[in-house]
Amino acid sequence: MRFFFFLSFLFLSTGIYAQDSSTGFPMLESAPTPSGLAINDAGAAVPMGSASLYLNPALLVLNPASSIDLGYSSWIEDSNYLFGGANFLNGNRSFTLGIYSSKSGGFEQRNNPGGSNGEF
Repeated sequence: MRFFFFLSFLFLSTGIYAQDSSTGFPMLESAPTPSGLAINDAGAAVPMGSASLYLNPALLVLNPASSIDLGYSSWIEDSNYLFGGANFLNGNRSFTLGIYSSKSGGFEQRNNPGGSNGEF
């Protein structure tokens, strides 16, 4: 019985630790199109044309028709997102091409509290 609890604890604690990490700038993990930004994380459940390639590729075949998407988002100070994609449907199959570009600048680098070492 102890061995069972030990194995259960071992496997459950591994899954908990796996959810611990994140990026330094989670705000930069945003949707590629302005409509995707408007519905936030619900874009993973709603077919959004070729933007589904970035959010949830399984939704590409659920789009009602083939589509071409272009999106540009300008965010806080020097953050820009540009997305372009085309989704071609053929029955239960989908062929999608997309390009996603993001530019962020104006971040100050510091080693210690006080003055900045510069921007990157």
